[in-house]
Amino acid sequence: MTTSNHMLFTAAKRGFCPRRVAFDAWYASLRNLKHLRALDWSWLTRLKPNRLVDPDGSGNRPVSSVCLPLTGGVVHLKGYGFVRVFKIAAPHGGVEYWATDDLSCTLEQLADDVAQIGAIEAYHRGLKQFCGVERAQHR
Repeated sequence: MTTSNHMLFTAAKRGFCPRRVAFDAWYASLRNLKHLRALDWSWLTRLKPNRLVDPDGSGNRPVSSVCLPLTGGVVHLKGYGFVRVFKIAAPHGGVEYWATDDLSCTLEQLADDVAQIGAIEAYHRGLKQFCGVERAQHR
């Protein structure tokens, strides 16, 4: 069992029932996505631009080459199933692809979730930089 799957299993065992699980593209493996589906937990993640999707039944291609509406588009994620993908302008000037298994997710809901994710990331960055948490050798 991978570390991320172990954390999810432990959270479920302890009775957690999140509205949505958010994580970076680094953790968006098919194994993790399927594990979340088995737990019946909704998820939100960034996709790498080369992640393969099929928008219209014509075959898989990189998500970066798919024309997505502003409101997000439902596509088939290779090896997983249907997801909603949003293409948004990133704060650093690039493009980000956000995906969720919640096919009814709106752009407004995505914006709220991304704002919350940003606040959580800022909090953790502060803990690491100013409190030295990353150097703490304990469990």
